[in-house]
Parts: sequence; C-alpha cells; structure tokens
Amino acid sequence: MAIAEHGHPYRPRYRALKATAHVDWRRRFDLERGGLDGNVIEWDDVHHLIIIPTYKESVDKLRATLGKLAESEVALEKLLVVVAMEAADEGAPERFEILQREFGHSFLAMIGTRHPSDIPAKCAASHRTRRGPRASEAAVLRRDGLRTRPHDSHQL
Repeated sequence: MAIAEHGHPYRPRYRALKATAHVDWRRRFDLERGGLDGNVIEWDDVHHLIIIPTYKESVDKLRATLGKLAESEVALEKLLVVVAMEAADEGAPERFEILQREFGHSFLAMIGTRHPSDIPAKCAASHRTRRGPRASEAAVLRRDGLRTRPHDSHQL
C-alpha cells in the first residue's frame, strides 16, 4: 500500500477514480465501438454497478469517494452505487443515512447493504485484508445490488 505525503495510506484505486472523473465516456464509447463488428450494446443500455465495500470508514472518506463519482457526466443516468457495510459495524446505518441524504440524488440509484455476520466460514472483519471484499461478501453485494431497480430506495 502506498503512503501519501502526510503519512496516511491511500488506495491507488482512488487516484484512478480521480483521474477518470472527467472522461467523456460517451465519446470514448463511440470511438471504441467504431472498431468493432456491431456486436456491442447501445449506449442507452450501458450502466455501471459500483460496489464500495467499507468497514468503519468515516463519512468524510466515503464522501470524498462519492463526491468524485457524482462529478461524472454519466452519474445521474448510468451509475448504480452500492455502499456495502458490515453488520458488525454498529455505526453503518447512521453513516449511510447521511450519505444517502447528500448523494442519493446524484446517481441513477444509491443503495446501502450490510453484509450478514452469520455466514458460515466468514472471516471476522479484523482478519480481512485491505484489498476488498471476500468472495462471499462480493456475492452478497452483487445479489443485493442487482436485485434493486433504479430509483428504488433501500435502507440499511
């Protein structure tokens, strides 16, 4: 993990998100599609499901991530955002409620989900790595995220 100038670790994924926040995705889609044989879906059918796995992340840290996503030109019409928290994270519902009020209107859909703590063979949060969700967590997130229709509101 890299260390930022002020000594705090940061994730390279955030830098990548920041670097692509102002990409004209429609133009890029059209340019790249032009070289293909027509076996590509239409722009209107393209949507992005973004899963943000968290455990006791501060509202400010999540606010920075959601703020960058909201700056995208396609945020309101293409981005489906899932803020995925752990059931063991007692402050998760309150943090999600704050984020939902601030950013819920910025995306096609924004939902919160809590990973159950009673899944067999699940590692405790303290044993998790900082590389993202485990396979069982990712499956729960995909299941919950894909079952939610745009503009539905799902509270933790």
